[in-house]
Amino acid sequence: MAAQLINGNGFEGCTAQVDADFYEGIFGTETGILTVGQKMRAEMVNNQPRVYDGVILTKEGRRIQIDYGAYQDFTIPAGTTATLPIVFTSDGGNAKTVTTFNGEAVTVADIPGTGVYVL
Repeated sequence: MAAQLINGNGFEGCTAQVDADFYEGIFGTETGILTVGQKMRAEMVNNQPRVYDGVILTKEGRRIQIDYGAYQDFTIPAGTTATLPIVFTSDGGNAKTVTTFNGEAVTVADIPGTGVYVL
């Protein structure tokens, strides 16, 4: 493929992958928070997490941004009686890790009833 103009006059835009490659090339393959704005400072407001302006750059070169001077409030969903909030993660294959939100491993004793649970 020939060289391409990525940004500049007359160019309609670049793909997300081209943009990600650029940032990964400059900042490496570690996820981090850039030193702009309030650097994603967080606090609890009215029992909700509030995250202030900044930029997260993921290990894949993707950007997550809250605009300068702005903030984002997040709602933590309320659970119901006798439920266990859990997080599913994957190694990209078939293996899945199940943990509670506080990071503790989920055991069979944590799941009510009997039977096989397909995740």
